[in-house]
Amino acid sequence: MMFIDYLELSLNQIYSIYNLMNEIFLQVFPGSSKMLTSKSRPEFKLKLSDNNNQHIRVLHVDDDEDFLNMSKVFLEKFGKEKIHVNSLNDPKKIIEILKMNEYDIIISDYYMPQEMNCIRMLDEIRNAGITLPFIVLTGTAKKEDVINGLNNGADCVIQKGIDIKSQFTELVFTINKIINQKQSK
Repeated sequence: MMFIDYLELSLNQIYSIYNLMNEIFLQVFPGSSKMLTSKSRPEFKLKLSDNNNQHIRVLHVDDDEDFLNMSKVFLEKFGKEKIHVNSLNDPKKIIEILKMNEYDIIISDYYMPQEMNCIRMLDEIRNAGITLPFIVLTGTAKKEDVINGLNNGADCVIQKGIDIKSQFTELVFTINKIINQKQSK
């Protein structure tokens, strides 16, 4: 499996692979218990500082205000993690907003009709010396978009999907994973 193909796996696909691996393990080693039980499956919990009121501060950039509003609701209200989302629908204002506020991570739509698309925006952010983790959301399944995003400094590219719950579960998982990696450095 190529690295790029791995990036396109959804959280549901990963759990399906996990369950399949357990079934194979049981066939190879009959009479043994599962390779990983649900209790021993690794948990990805957010490692926040001792201040339990601290939130992950997310800046979400997208030209679609309805999607921004839906994302804010899903990430803040329905996630178990403490996430606070600020929305920005004009990517040209990104540097101004980043200088005025502190964020832990940026999420951006790939295609935006304004003069500054995701890749140009990311380039401007990096040229300003801002090294925040950057997640790209794309509504297309073009591998070129994934490669282009990663080659230009994005930490991850996530496919927008029809199954909204899975999409936001994957997004929360990815946010936590990136923040955990950042905090462990």
